[in-house]
Amino acid sequence: MATKSAADIGGRILAARKLAGLSQRQLAAALGVSAMAISKYERGVVTPSSAALLRIGEKTGERIGFFFRSTAIAPQDLWPAHCARRRARDAVALRSRVQDWLERYLDLERLVHAEQTYEVIRTRARRTGAAAAEAAADELRRAWMVGDEPIKDVVALLESRGVKVGVFDVPFDADAVALDAGKGRPVVVFKRDCDRDRQRLAVSRA
Repeated sequence: MATKSAADIGGRILAARKLAGLSQRQLAAALGVSAMAISKYERGVVTPSSAALLRIGEKTGERIGFFFRSTAIAPQDLWPAHCARRRARDAVALRSRVQDWLERYLDLERLVHAEQTYEVIRTRARRTGAAAAEAAADELRRAWMVGDEPIKDVVALLESRGVKVGVFDVPFDADAVALDAGKGRPVVVFKRDCDRDRQRLAVSRA
């Protein structure tokens, strides 16, 4: 396992805490340390011992390997601000869950040597509304040569083109949001209650 710097481990501690929905004070109280100690861990000022990492993992529900996993994407770049409702805490928690899911997804691909190529088609339709979404969908169909028949499984189609697809309980107004996992790797996150017809339209909007 590659050696990780204090800053790398600190970032993972921060991610674990956010995934668990804990404040610095709450995690500190659970561990019997000061909130300042947690802050120093997360900022990479102090590297926690192996025993401390194990305890942090126990309190946050993460295995020790989580703290040594590579970070797939920068948290501040993950979530388009205009898509989240105004509760910042909900947006932060969701951002952490999406990042954790994506990191696991990419790690699994690397583990089984199944890294996918990706094919992003940027449609020209930029207006909102059903008509604009249909126009973008038609343009995408032509680019991907999928014909005019109904698409039975939008998620399967996207994944076959190398797009990472996740489904979450999300606090944003749109049915789907397009993200970038770095190196141009496209990601689409759907709302859990988004049906297939709405998925088809949402993909072109995202």
